[in-house]
Amino acid sequence: MTHVRSQIRAAVVAALSGLATTGARVYPGRTRSLGEDHEPTLLIYTTDERAEIDAMGGILLRRLTLVVDAQVVASGPPDDTLDQIAAEVEPAMILNPSLGGLAKWVLLTATRTAIRADGKRHLGEVRLEYDIGYRTRENNPAMAV
Repeated sequence: MTHVRSQIRAAVVAALSGLATTGARVYPGRTRSLGEDHEPTLLIYTTDERAEIDAMGGILLRRLTLVVDAQVVASGPPDDTLDQIAAEVEPAMILNPSLGGLAKWVLLTATRTAIRADGKRHLGEVRLEYDIGYRTRENNPAMAV
C-alpha cells in the first residue's frame, strides 16, 4: 500500500478532474513538461508535513500542505482565467471534505498568484495551498485512522 500522502494526492486529482476550465488536465507532481502553448492545467503536489502524537497507542495527527497549482498560457493577461480556475477548484475541494475517508479536514490557507510576460505570451499561475489533517498509526503510514 502507498503512504496516505500519495492516496490524498490521488484523491485530489480525481476530485478536480473534469472541471470546466482545466478538464482532464490534472496531474500529480510539481513538474511536468506542459509545452509552450499548453491549455490551462492543474498540478497537484504536497510540500510540508508536521506530525504530533494524537492519542495513546501511537496515533499520529499529521498536517499536510497540499498545493493545487493552476498554470495558464494566454495571449493577454490571464488574471480572469486564473480566478475562474480558483472559483472551480475551491468548491470541488470541499464537496468531499474527508477525501474518501482519508482526511479529517481540508482547509484553504493561502492563494498566491504569479504572472509574467514572455514575448507575446502571458504566463500565469494561481497556487491554492490547503492544510489537510489526517491520522495514521506510527507504524503504518499507509492507512488512515
